[in-house]
Amino acid sequence: MQIEFRKPKLADADLYFKWTNDEAVRQNSFEQEPVPYSDHVEWFKQKLNSPNCFMYLFTLQNEAIGQVRIENKAEETIIGISIDAHHRGKGFGTSMIEMACADHFKKVHTQQINAYIKESNESSMRIFKKAGFKNEEHMMVKGIKSIKLSKTRRHGL
Repeated sequence: MQIEFRKPKLADADLYFKWTNDEAVRQNSFEQEPVPYSDHVEWFKQKLNSPNCFMYLFTLQNEAIGQVRIENKAEETIIGISIDAHHRGKGFGTSMIEMACADHFKKVHTQQINAYIKESNESSMRIFKKAGFKNEEHMMVKGIKSIKLSKTRRHGL
């Protein structure tokens, strides 16, 4: 069984809201407070319509399993991921990251994608490293001990 991705639609806002407010997602986020629904819907609409935001909704046999978001900001390109609670620990994360990065590198002339991960989030560290992210750099993000990992465009892409 192969996972696939598609661009999310406004109709997916509730699914993303569920993922956003999942207890484990909030715990591993740099912003730990639950996100109010109205704020989420506004944010979701903005991201869907932004030419600098690439959102990937991953499915397995038409069932949503998680999402990856890659944003091109003025100074860098940043990736984030969340996996549905029922699909964690099944090995999907690495494939999701690899597929999203490959698609992004095809569409955008970005040279590097960065991931910021809390030091305590060992599972994210593992899947990002397995997906080819390197150059571990320890730093503080919003007062939290974190690690920055990077994936660089391969030559020929």
